[in-house]
Amino acid sequence: MLSLLAAVPALPAAAALSAGSLAAFVPPPGAARLLIACDRDAEGQRAAAKLKARALAQGLPATVLVPAHGDFNDDLAALGPRALAARLAPLLGPGPGP
Repeated sequence: MLSLLAAVPALPAAAALSAGSLAAFVPPPGAARLLIACDRDAEGQRAAAKLKARALAQGLPATVLVPAHGDFNDDLAALGPRALAARLAPLLGPGPGP
């Protein structure tokens, strides 16, 4: 999560430190959308898909952000904060804030 905040400091964020915690995450009341950052491995992507499905079932728009490398820390190290922010910009879109 810190790697995403290094690239996009204004992004409201909560960290789930494992795939199990990610799948169990409960969005805060009043959230307009959910951006789900997962690791590139199968376990992280399954957890993100589970959370996205739950959010969508509750009427909360959700987008899964998948890193180019193993995780977003790897992306930050490989790309640097400006390039990572540029890569994420189209995924974050102009929609309502999270």
